[in-house]
Amino acid sequence: MKTVFLPKSFLSWLFRVTVACPVFLLMLLHLTTSNSYSAEVSLSWDPVVHSDLAGYKIFSREEFENYDYLRPVWVGDKTTRTVRNLEQHNNYCFVVRAFDIFGNESDESNEVCWPPSSDSNMAPLIPNIASPYPGQHECELTPTLETESFSDPDNDLHLYSRWQISETQDPSSLLLAVNSSKHLSSLPVPLMVLREDTRYYARVQHYDIQGEPSGWSNWVEFSTSTTNSDLNGDGIPDEQEVEYGVDLNEDGIDDALQPHVIKSVKSIDKTASIGISGISKSIESIETVANFDPSTTLQDYNEPGDMLFDLFAYRLVLNQLGGTAKVKIYFSEEVPQGYRFHKYDSVRGWSDYSQHSSFSKDRRSVTVELKDGDYGDVDGVANGIIVDPSALVFAGSSSAADMGIAASSCFISTAAFDSLMDK
Repeated sequence: MKTVFLPKSFLSWLFRVTVACPVFLLMLLHLTTSNSYSAEVSLSWDPVVHSDLAGYKIFSREEFENYDYLRPVWVGDKTTRTVRNLEQHNNYCFVVRAFDIFGNESDESNEVCWPPSSDSNMAPLIPNIASPYPGQHECELTPTLETESFSDPDNDLHLYSRWQISETQDPSSLLLAVNSSKHLSSLPVPLMVLREDTRYYARVQHYDIQGEPSGWSNWVEFSTSTTNSDLNGDGIPDEQEVEYGVDLNEDGIDDALQPHVIKSVKSIDKTASIGISGISKSIESIETVANFDPSTTLQDYNEPGDMLFDLFAYRLVLNQLGGTAKVKIYFSEEVPQGYRFHKYDSVRGWSDYSQHSSFSKDRRSVTVELKDGDYGDVDGVANGIIVDPSALVFAGSSSAADMGIAASSCFISTAAFDSLMDK
């Protein structure tokens, strides 16, 4: 029998920079229903070249504990692996062993630990939010959060920032959670995350290039303005309400008479209409639906070349945290072949959502699946609220290349990276 031996230095963190896309080992935090945090880290190691090689095993231990070599946390034939469901506040170490077709195992690799040792590294200075200023009133519903300049005692580079918006000065009531390596000092809040005439609190944390976090900034209180766009309180802007006679879901009842069943809105130019109706029992209500003028709403990067109708957005309230929901979106006219359902938000840009959407045979409706705090939910938090800005985009345009996915492919896969959480 042959035993596979590995060089002691074959295991390394994903921590390198390429021209096309920066790849870093980062922790991505997910808010769970128990109000605790979990994390995941990605491991990579050099392949072992051996004729009898069968695969690899990853072993993990917490600080001050020993490895249990009878219980690997993963077994497989790949040379990368993401280890999930780690407690945020615990320290973990990992080693890898190779094994052959006869069951023999090599010595373990070098050990790597998370968080990495930073005895000689100093944390960045605690940031301050410059905008909105404390106590600011009448903020727009899509404000841009801004911080003062990044400062680090070691003159390290700024790796990424964590942004949070909450209804209280408590992370258990988060409405938005974003980890972003792109939005380091300013973050444009996505559509429909904030409600009008409401008090909110925001804070930020900086990470240096070595993954060392600063302390959190102080919570900054601000309030949003009142638009009076929905005076009758049906969740639809008054000027976008459809007329009597419109029945997009063809149930024999005018949509205008049953906003609790389907919320339908007219396009900006009033030539078409879109209706949102819930399918899943997990949906407590469709709180609001609105169309937005792409020319005044979209960021400059990665804009689609051809969009049908307008950019529209809706907010769902679920009866469970982290739940999955399905909605059916109706259109007043047939959607031509080649158009796909796309997501948009000001943090990640555009993404093709075909994986979780399907058109009806007559292409007059599309069924969309979303998960609270995960796919389809731009707020990045499993908080019982799903926010979904979307559009119909021609697949042949440059927008089919998902900017959000392209960015997230560089990161470990909440609150979201550039996911609001970037993956």
